[in-house]
Amino acid sequence: MDTDELIELVRLHGKSIYGFCYKLTGNKEDTDDLYQETFLKAVKLRPKMDASRNPKAFLISIAIRLHDRRAFGRSAVSGCV
Repeated sequence: MDTDELIELVRLHGKSIYGFCYKLTGNKEDTDDLYQETFLKAVKLRPKMDASRNPKAFLISIAIRLHDRRAFGRSAVSGCV
């Protein structure tokens, strides 16, 4: 994914993905982190993305997976105390 493609992806879906990330996290700091990580991961996974599929759904699935990994990691660490 080149810079122009990333800019277009953020322009088209940035607000809705940010809102979705906020619904997952419930606070601004975690939302900002998850939002940024989602787009970074999208850049890395772009070659695997099917161009005929919905890019917004692709971004949402990335955000969900990243959030779930974080949530699982936090609960596993706090459960070990």
